[in-house]
Amino acid sequence: MNSKVFSSSLLSVCTALALTACGGGTSSSDSTAATAAPTSSAPTSSAQSAKYTGTWKTGCFLGVDGTTQSSTGATAYQTRSLTFVPTGASLLSVTWVDTYYASTDTTCTQASIGNVTRPSTNKVTLDATGTAGTTAVDKVTLTAAQPFPGFSAGTYNINGLTYVGAFNTSTTEKYIAAATSTTLTHGSGAPLDASGYPTTLGTTARFIFTKL
Repeated sequence: MNSKVFSSSLLSVCTALALTACGGGTSSSDSTAATAAPTSSAPTSSAQSAKYTGTWKTGCFLGVDGTTQSSTGATAYQTRSLTFVPTGASLLSVTWVDTYYASTDTTCTQASIGNVTRPSTNKVTLDATGTAGTTAVDKVTLTAAQPFPGFSAGTYNINGLTYVGAFNTSTTEKYIAAATSTTLTHGSGAPLDASGYPTTLGTTARFIFTKL
């Protein structure tokens, strides 16, 4: 989930700009073999959205959105944080920040080389509940607005990072999510159930968030 025609306005917002969505499909090495139950029910209480309130952050992972370190052309490492604000019993706004690190910084402990933010105009709708294996999950739809309408697809070099994408497009994607008081886990990509929701929870760093 991306940006636009090169201009001074792009440079001025590069630290507040969202150039990527939630990270692409899940491979078999990224997720469990658990399958979501075919039956589910719609969320009915504010507790369904309230449990996501706050900021959550992943560990360090090799980027999956095509962002590279301009000086080397190598894929940058990154972390991702999500900040949720409930706006209804089954609706939240979400701001996410991708923070990038050098292609050699496999633990994301050195100084970051850039970050981009997708603002809180993005919405998450809790559509239904279900299970993935023995884990209770929410089936959700993410609606991500155009980061910067009017910009085109392309490749942009900004402050040492190279971004590639169609940054003028909006997206709607289906996910599953499991939240405890300390951990948020999500899954995406195949296999999907009959309604188009993933059936597995991710097991690698980019799918697992810790509450800050």
